[in-house]
Amino acid sequence: MRNTKIGTSKIWDGATIFWQVDSNGNIRTGKIMQYSPRTGKRIKHPFNHISWVHLRIKHEDFKLKQCFFGEHLLNEDTSKPIGIVESEKNAVIAAHFLKDYRWIASGGKYKSLNTSNFKILSDQKVVLFPDLGAFKTWHRKAKLMKRYGIDIRISEFLEGLSKTEKLPASYEIADYLIEKLTPETRCITEQMTTQNPALKLLIKKFELVPDDSLKEEITLNFSQRKQLKLQAIKR
Repeated sequence: MRNTKIGTSKIWDGATIFWQVDSNGNIRTGKIMQYSPRTGKRIKHPFNHISWVHLRIKHEDFKLKQCFFGEHLLNEDTSKPIGIVESEKNAVIAAHFLKDYRWIASGGKYKSLNTSNFKILSDQKVVLFPDLGAFKTWHRKAKLMKRYGIDIRISEFLEGLSKTEKLPASYEIADYLIEKLTPETRCITEQMTTQNPALKLLIKKFELVPDDSLKEEITLNFSQRKQLKLQAIKR
């Protein structure tokens, strides 16, 4: 996570730049977005707060060719599989909590998840983690990736979770990780369980908020397939 290329921009107060750096260290562009400090979500009103560095600097004869956000990290620890999420924010948060993967982001439902960028994933073990509601679209992409020699799996975790919990349409894996595993949540839980030890068993049984042992279990299951329901892709 410490090597992730993230900066700031002055075009909006507190705007974030997610730099797209390819596997050769070339900077392709930077995606500029503003997030709400209250919700952690992108600000879309009164307009969608998103822009690009190449549009701001107005470089002559610039030809945009996007790559995955985090692609420059794929050369590190190649024993780990690659986890692909939609948004850059998801990749950063997942990299903090789930270190068994090399996390990259496609930059959206379609964006960098296209045939021109499949070469970098050839002969790699890859797991797709679509946002809620995007499973069918990414499942079709996974079938295409399989034809390009990519060892591909896709997680059904959020789709399965939505059948037992009421989730907002924009729910992402980062939402789940923050809700379940942040220190603030754990601190509150520890205070409650100290006063009433019986709560700890209740919390663990129903996975309301994981303690450290449950955090380890969730991380392990990400690697295995049980918790996140990784689906193998057939041709």
